[in-house]
Amino acid sequence: MATFQSITDIQQDPAIPLTTFTLDGASVQRGPYLPASAPFSSTLSYEPIVEHVEKSPVNSNGNWEEIRKRGSIVMSPYYHRRTLTRNYVVGVPEISWVNPNPFAWIVAPLPPTPPYCGIKEPWKSLFTRWTEQGDSRYWSSDKLVYINALNSMEDGLGEAVATSQTSVMAAFKGGFDALTQAAESREALSYFEAKTDEARDVFSKLQGSANNETRSAVKQGFNARQLMNHADRHTRAWGRKWMEYRYAIMPLVYAYKDVKDLYENAGRTYKTFKSKERLDLSADLPSGLPIQQIIQRSSGTIDVTSTIVAGYAPSGLNSFVASQLQSNIFATAWELVPLSFVIDWFVNVGDYIVAKTSPGLALQMQGCTAIRKRVLLEEYLHDFRVTNLSFNSGLTNACYPSPVVRTHTHTRSVMSHLKTVEFDHYDRVLFNTQDLSLSLQNDPFGNWRRLVDGAVLSYSPLKKLLRSFK
Repeated sequence: MATFQSITDIQQDPAIPLTTFTLDGASVQRGPYLPASAPFSSTLSYEPIVEHVEKSPVNSNGNWEEIRKRGSIVMSPYYHRRTLTRNYVVGVPEISWVNPNPFAWIVAPLPPTPPYCGIKEPWKSLFTRWTEQGDSRYWSSDKLVYINALNSMEDGLGEAVATSQTSVMAAFKGGFDALTQAAESREALSYFEAKTDEARDVFSKLQGSANNETRSAVKQGFNARQLMNHADRHTRAWGRKWMEYRYAIMPLVYAYKDVKDLYENAGRTYKTFKSKERLDLSADLPSGLPIQQIIQRSSGTIDVTSTIVAGYAPSGLNSFVASQLQSNIFATAWELVPLSFVIDWFVNVGDYIVAKTSPGLALQMQGCTAIRKRVLLEEYLHDFRVTNLSFNSGLTNACYPSPVVRTHTHTRSVMSHLKTVEFDHYDRVLFNTQDLSLSLQNDPFGNWRRLVDGAVLSYSPLKKLLRSFK
């Protein structure tokens, strides 16, 4: 525990002492004039460093060696959370002043001689300066400074968990959907048979033109209009080829890989499925911030990994191959909806249908989601207030023909850490099919190929719109 003074570094101008004037043989005293008083200082306490660690209780699943011998799949909830908080004391310069009316002796002779100034005391402003300081609790609770949370660890976390769980469940239950493959591959096969001679050109041209030129444009941060203008010269040449490559040839490649995976894993008695989502947390300071506020922002990564471990029979209905060779009319119906794959970029509809409606034929299955947070929360005091101190005597006489006006501007420039919190948390929770939900995708345009898909699909209507901007 440490302490600090809420008011420190007090600096006051010297007081104007008592002054005696002699007027017509009489003594007149003026003053003293004192500077403004600084606020009362309190002694406050705070914790410079606080470390907090939480761990799961001892696991009670029994003897792991016996579980392994039985061949059982067992998962258990678990958590280990370490939170390290560093608190800081931040000071803000403040100021106050007084402007005492000076003494002036106005001599008023008999007319026609006008009044004149006999004694004139100079004007002098008296300043008091100090530093008001406090930790995060002081500024947020005692001074009620507005807290501006630019982002949070929870932003997008729920969607990432739902996406990873649904994706891994779809991989566990989905496998090789023969009905969908039959429906989709017929057109792809006819295309491939008709254009065998062009296949090699399609791959080489697309890898050259699309990869190099469009990917370069995306990396350069082109906006929609720039990307369309950039691609306009090439869209007619390779836009159609690109879509043929992506949605006619590549499905055949994926189907081949699925069959190959089934063949290589035939007879497998255990299989692990994984799906991982990553959240990258960052927040740039926006422009036009309020002049005084507490800013909170998080940076770092959150990895969400959902895992399913399934046990199968060596052969038969409950084998790995049988569980992966399924036909799902709901999944097939969705895949045949025009541009359903574009919707899947944003909402995990396809995986959700498979995960919810396909049966799980494994003998046993356990699923868990691990959430690993490596995040730094930073809290700043941002104070750029400007205080204008103004004084107008409003006094006019023979000594001061016009009112005395004084102005002073006090500008603060404070941007300092109030607190940092380091999170190193690991949480593991169990889930099953009932826990799955639809979710928005964390990064709909997760790779540059989807940007190209979107550009090609929207080329005709967007081209008309862009021309209207000219």
